[in-house]
Amino acid sequence: MRLDSLLGSRPIIYFQVDEENNSKIYMIKGFSIAGDFYRTTNEGIYWDTIGTPHDTNIKDFIISPFSKTEFYVINYFDVNIGTFQIFYKTTNSGEDWEYKCCPMGEFGIRLNFTVDHFNANTL
Repeated sequence: MRLDSLLGSRPIIYFQVDEENNSKIYMIKGFSIAGDFYRTTNEGIYWDTIGTPHDTNIKDFIISPFSKTEFYVINYFDVNIGTFQIFYKTTNSGEDWEYKCCPMGEFGIRLNFTVDHFNANTL
């Protein structure tokens, strides 16, 4: 049985295993570019949806090496004037989100990002 079989047939876009607890896995599953944000704490037996900024799809995420409840995400949504990719941060596992910026402008393309492992304020 596939790890993500309970979440339907859409493709996995990205996943990350918690470095300190390999039973905890985060995953984006959805469409070709972005999708819904999920978490399991029991190796995929049950999955929880993580709330996202404005209930939009997530294109990419990273968990801070300084706090396991701090995530950075790029949310992705299409509107009739174009595609937006906006950068957000949460410090409480997705309960609340803080707008950070628009990488490379509102219509720019962000390819990759990471948190500096020596300075929590540097991406």
